[in-house]
Amino acid sequence: MRIWVSACSTGEEVYSLAILLAEAMERHQTFLNIKIFASDVDKNALNIASAGRYPASIIADVPVQLLGKYFFKIGDYYQVVEKLRKMVIFAQHNLLRDPPFHKLDLISCRNMLIYVQSRVQKRILSMFSFALNQNGFMFLGGSETLGEAQDLFWTVDSHARIFRNKGDVYFPEFQAVESSRMEVRMDSRIGLKAGVGGDQPKTEKLIEGIYEHLMDQYVPSSVVIDPELNILHVWGDINGFVRIPKGNLTYNLLRLLDQKVGIIVSNAIRTVQKSGGEIMFRDVQIDTDEGPKRMRLSVTLYRRRPFKQDFFIVTFKSLKELNDEDKRVKETTVNFSEEAEEQLRDMDRELQHTRESLQTTIEELETTNEELQSTNEELMSANEELQSTNEELHSVNEELYTLNEEYQKKIEELTNANNDLNNLYLTTNIGIIFLDRQLCIRNFTPVTQEYFPLLNQDVGRPIAHLAGSFPYPNLMEDLEKVLKILVPVKREVQLKDDRWCQLEVKPYQTIENHIDGAVLVLLDITEIRRYRRKQEELMEEVELSNKRITLANEVGKVAWWEWNYDKKELIYHPDKARWLGFTTDELKTVEDFIQLIHPEDYESAMNSMRNLLTGDSEAYDIHYRLRTKSGNYRYFHDQGFVTQRNEKGSPTMITGAIVNLEETGRA
Repeated sequence: MRIWVSACSTGEEVYSLAILLAEAMERHQTFLNIKIFASDVDKNALNIASAGRYPASIIADVPVQLLGKYFFKIGDYYQVVEKLRKMVIFAQHNLLRDPPFHKLDLISCRNMLIYVQSRVQKRILSMFSFALNQNGFMFLGGSETLGEAQDLFWTVDSHARIFRNKGDVYFPEFQAVESSRMEVRMDSRIGLKAGVGGDQPKTEKLIEGIYEHLMDQYVPSSVVIDPELNILHVWGDINGFVRIPKGNLTYNLLRLLDQKVGIIVSNAIRTVQKSGGEIMFRDVQIDTDEGPKRMRLSVTLYRRRPFKQDFFIVTFKSLKELNDEDKRVKETTVNFSEEAEEQLRDMDRELQHTRESLQTTIEELETTNEELQSTNEELMSANEELQSTNEELHSVNEELYTLNEEYQKKIEELTNANNDLNNLYLTTNIGIIFLDRQLCIRNFTPVTQEYFPLLNQDVGRPIAHLAGSFPYPNLMEDLEKVLKILVPVKREVQLKDDRWCQLEVKPYQTIENHIDGAVLVLLDITEIRRYRRKQEELMEEVELSNKRITLANEVGKVAWWEWNYDKKELIYHPDKARWLGFTTDELKTVEDFIQLIHPEDYESAMNSMRNLLTGDSEAYDIHYRLRTKSGNYRYFHDQGFVTQRNEKGSPTMITGAIVNLEETGRA
């Protein structure tokens, strides 16, 4: 099985994939020859990944059983086991420049495509399709999609971003690299790192120089042009075959060539576009600054997937550059008169086609003109309809009079709304008194009579006449204050028989946002006060219980702790850190305490915790030594239990207590 992780960074994804495959082979009791090619453009990240050494913080992400199986601890780090490391080959690779691996069963490229433009994404995905076997799989990141490469893959799982290769892509921009060659290259890189000899940057520059030399030596002077005859790329020196015209700079090949040669190239492009293949012209003469020059000219059609348009390769060779292989290519004798006549015939055909198209356009315009005339007639009829509509508006005016009757119905609806409001007054348990700006009673709800001796005939009476019957002497002062500063006032007032009410004075605000008086709101809060009193008593009891527990902890030198295993969060009594000479800010996680365990007690402590997590034991119970901030060790007795599990039965919360044996004299 061949796998490629194309942006491996520091290797976490690569080793995770290797662990999954190793577990699967063990579970199915089978063995596969698995090679994982891990590449990245960052050489420093590759060095970290190749070393396979990670900090102790990985215990928060790697399950305990896998950590002990595939890693071994060296000091403060965890090292990948040799079996896992042999499955992976690391190589520096640039997706935008270097050829891909090939004959792959799986490619993982997660969270890399989001950093490049869509055209580059399509190019990379096309390369992946070329590198994968038919029906090979590809993993992408959660926020990545196929984009413009939808036709290259089938979707297996759109949520997990898993795709399967259709296997019918030709990718001409790269040549496949044999895996054996890449492995040799990797061996040489490892040798350079180890100091065997050689200089990788100089070697790469040497290879690039040799490549450029071979291109100049053996590749003839050629240009690649698009369907509009614009130059896209140039190989070799074409200065002897083209001229730079006066005026604005252009990349159009025909404008750069001699007029006669341009006719030949134009006709040849039309010919190969119809028939395909390649056509060569021998004994073509062009005029240069150094005099007439004879050459051979070839035009080749380049038509490949996934490109949707044709490209053409135009090659120039002087007669002295020809070899025997060139002579085996189909040649055509150049006859400028015939070429010119052929081009004229083509232009005549195009002109005839243009005339026919123009005639068709004229006929369509005449038809359009007739349609416009009919549209004008329709507009005139529409004007007549508008005049009739004006007459209809007069009749609408008469209908407005009927609206008056509808207003009467609205009045009835308002009356019903007023009745609803009156019923609301009768059913609400809140006492409300509405006062005008002179603080005279405008209206009130029946519940108000429990607080004030009000009668229906008291409407219009000043509230000051009744204020003395209410057990709050500053009532009038609060009313005047609210009317003055427009800020509500809220009081709690004790009534007879140990009853309490909440008094709130608010400004009376109209729909037009004007202040037109005040509102007294009275709410019975007797039960709320009783509940509040009970709550205060409970708080006092809780505080007393906490003092008792604190006293017990101080006397018994016991400190509690609680570990949220899902969230990897640890909370504990401050004495646990204080006994070691630390603060709680210095010891925040379980890993912080694990690092303080005496080396001789480390394995027994870890085994006890693993047995608790896996369910092999019901309790975590261990005696061990912890290193203090000053470097000494103290004896402790630590116990813990699983106090909360998820639906699958896995532990999510572990609670325990630790005893300072030296403080209690039991060390």
